[in-house]
Amino acid sequence: LYNAGDQHPHQTLLTAIGDSNATITATNPSTGWTATRNLTAGNTVQFNVPLTSTTSNLSNTPQTKSLGLHVTSSAPISLYANNYRLKCNDVTLIYPTDALGTHYIIQDYPTDQAHTSVSGASVGFVATTDNTTLTMVLPCNLINNTALVGDTLTVNLMQGESYQLITSTSFSGMEVTSNNKLFAVFQGNRVSYIPTGSTGADHIYEQAIPVDFWDTNYVVVSTYQRTDHIRITSSDNNCLVYSNGNLVCTLQKGGTYETSISSNNIHHYTSTKKVTIGKYLLSASSGGNPGDPSSVMITPVNKGVQHIRFSTLGESEFDNYYINIIAHNSNLSGITLDGNNISNQFFLFDTTYSFARIPITNSIHVLESTLGPIVAETYALGNYASQAYIVARSFPEIIYDTIDFYDTICLGQGYDTLNLTLQPIHNTTVGTFIFQRNIIDGSSHLHYIIHLTVLPTPSSETYYALAYGDTIMFDGIPLTEEGEYTFSYNAPGSCDSIVTVHISYRYDTINIYDTICRGQSYTGNGFDLPIMSTVGTRTFLRDTIEGTIPHRY
Repeated sequence: LYNAGDQHPHQTLLTAIGDSNATITATNPSTGWTATRNLTAGNTVQFNVPLTSTTSNLSNTPQTKSLGLHVTSSAPISLYANNYRLKCNDVTLIYPTDALGTHYIIQDYPTDQAHTSVSGASVGFVATTDNTTLTMVLPCNLINNTALVGDTLTVNLMQGESYQLITSTSFSGMEVTSNNKLFAVFQGNRVSYIPTGSTGADHIYEQAIPVDFWDTNYVVVSTYQRTDHIRITSSDNNCLVYSNGNLVCTLQKGGTYETSISSNNIHHYTSTKKVTIGKYLLSASSGGNPGDPSSVMITPVNKGVQHIRFSTLGESEFDNYYINIIAHNSNLSGITLDGNNISNQFFLFDTTYSFARIPITNSIHVLESTLGPIVAETYALGNYASQAYIVARSFPEIIYDTIDFYDTICLGQGYDTLNLTLQPIHNTTVGTFIFQRNIIDGSSHLHYIIHLTVLPTPSSETYYALAYGDTIMFDGIPLTEEGEYTFSYNAPGSCDSIVTVHISYRYDTINIYDTICRGQSYTGNGFDLPIMSTVGTRTFLRDTIEGTIPHRY
């Protein structure tokens, strides 16, 4: 996302970490940028992506650009993205492609109206496949009024293309859907003041979670010795939201409720419909210094993990690092951080959940729970600076139904079916080729194995020799001149056929024998030959029409 901090150079940093050795490649196929790192088990590697290959350098004007990044790894990793400027940055966990969706509802933090020259709620989209069509109805005017509230935007993206919007108000509640093709969404604010009217601003940046993976059960722990704001957005109408058992609001689809959570406090939120919850760290003037705005999307308590290796991604402006952990009371005795049991650092919240808020070092850490999943987020605080992100989360296992799909095209034809797009230039070889595509169709997850057979185009050659001035009729067309003529015939249900007609004249052949000396040229009998530098007999041909008779000398 666009980062409007202007005091320091911008960087887009990708950091990968994993338990196994891995070869990791990050690339932008459109710009040609690519880089490969070899990860050693237990460590991190980092990519400093050139500004020309990221969406974070986009202007205020909505536009489609081929600036999506594709990261692949030979072994499982966690991947984090830092949209970084000194004193103005934020980090998000990057989700694997299978965890993306076709339906999102946006949550951001509204623009501070006193600072609209720099503050601006932002949302960005990246397509994973060609011919991805996104549809959204704007809940607000775009910045510079390039589109207005109530306008329907339809955006067509090819694989790797990105599209970004900025508003002087808020996109919260905006529903975005695709034509059943997976896409990624990033949301935040180019420079955020939290709450609005505060002094002290920071960039906020999070990857959005598809609505399918929202939930009804969350526990939110405040950051260390600071007050935070909580925003809750509903996926459906008539959603009742409870905090610690007490009804706090009723939300309609896309509606957002905002409240605060005081220092060293905890809230257990439940709802009757799926919601998403974002925690927003406050500006220094409101939440205290060290610290400034940052955001983190809260993980539902049933989407935790049992093992995660993570890094604090420390930069020079941060002095204090923490991890917040939520665990079921029955799992406490099996929780370790860097091999040390930390069950005594948890506080009992209710009969079900406990929480810990632990200072940590700026380094790599391993969090484990042998008895059951836990939820965790990490954050860093500095002088008018902060960053926060979840260290890991799980997604429901996606079971794909496998379907074998058979299709046929002719040599040289294009193809665009089931998210498989081939240009005619790619189909230059006959045979059967196999492609695999995952498609989400409503609630169905389908794995297509596409057996595509490329058939040859039938062709034939026909030769005619004409006397000069004669005409031959071929398929109703008169042919009188020498040359090659191509005729195509449509064959419904099979490949079209091509007939090539070769026309030549019947020549009277006249043999001429002549002699010259080496070093001479020859211009007799209508020939104009260059100087002959070697001895021997040479043969040359010259066709001519004399009157109506073709001669070949």
